[in-house]
Amino acid sequence: MLTLLVVLATQTGRTAITDTIAGVVSGPGGRPLAGAIVQVTSAVTGLSRWQTSDAAGRFTIYFPGRAQYQLTAYYFGLVRGPVVPLWVRDDARAASIRLDLAGFANPIDTILRRYGVLGLTGDQITRLREVAASTNSFALPELERVRNILTASQWSRLSTELVPAAAMPRQARSAALVPADPAPPAAQRQVPVPKRPDLTLYTGVSTVYETNLTHAPAGLDAYGVLLGVGGDFRYRARHTTLEAQYDGVFRRYTGTDLWNVPGHDASVALSHRVARRWAVGAEAGIALNGSAEDRVLRNEYTAEANLEYRLTGASRVEVYSVYMLKRYPNPTGNNASDPRVGLKYRRVLGASGTWGVGGRYDYNGADSS
Repeated sequence: MLTLLVVLATQTGRTAITDTIAGVVSGPGGRPLAGAIVQVTSAVTGLSRWQTSDAAGRFTIYFPGRAQYQLTAYYFGLVRGPVVPLWVRDDARAASIRLDLAGFANPIDTILRRYGVLGLTGDQITRLREVAASTNSFALPELERVRNILTASQWSRLSTELVPAAAMPRQARSAALVPADPAPPAAQRQVPVPKRPDLTLYTGVSTVYETNLTHAPAGLDAYGVLLGVGGDFRYRARHTTLEAQYDGVFRRYTGTDLWNVPGHDASVALSHRVARRWAVGAEAGIALNGSAEDRVLRNEYTAEANLEYRLTGASRVEVYSVYMLKRYPNPTGNNASDPRVGLKYRRVLGASGTWGVGGRYDYNGADSS
């Protein structure tokens, strides 16, 4: 609830009038809300003034002149209520705005997607990931932890720009605002969808020179041109992530037609967080006319299961098992299975970098000679 009191103060001996707008911001459950961004806009001049509520949720904003005002408050992760109109002709006027949870499945993902705009540091990113790994739900205590990680300007920008569209009134979308303190948000706010699929498409061309393309005793020198196309689709809903990937290559070599066939590699993976630090996953893949390990035109069919444990928000360990079927066009007697088990360690470095190490054991029964 946002409770406020409007007081009209007149300076003695002067005609100038100052309006004082003071109140207390509270969130779900009636708890005083520190760090809320309070905005008061004059309906006459369009001027807006801003202030951040203190530890007790209080704020006080002064306006020169007599006018009608519109009051609202922002807090990332909470839905802002309707704009409250205030008339200074009342000696005292009370109003309230209910700030409920916005229902972001994972607010940390929303913040990290804007790491460049917000100017997040590597330390901030690591601490935010640790918050995400420590809980399966995001209520006010978790949002307060996020606020304490960010700077005042980062929190102000995040709270005022990422407002759920259903809660943003028309006046706030169209008015040109002139903020005082804190730093101003954009006059025209773009409201991103908290969760949306990520789709990436790519292509490339390369030239190669092979000294023994056929892996025969009498090596075949060949020049080639490779055209690659591919795409990656990723969607996350609450604690479940679906990812699909495709890579294709079209080859043209001199001196032989053996490798002048297209190759395809596709996979679908599904992962789900079952506890605060534990996640399970499964993946299925198919590779046609190619091999990731040797230069043989074979087909591969794989099925994988994995179990992941998050040590911290930025590091994790994964145990996995894979069962692979290898099918060779000629001779067919080389067909075999290749079961594998392995262990991986991975750590996030900053916003877009990772490093890792791992090992595996596999029993390869195929003869590709």
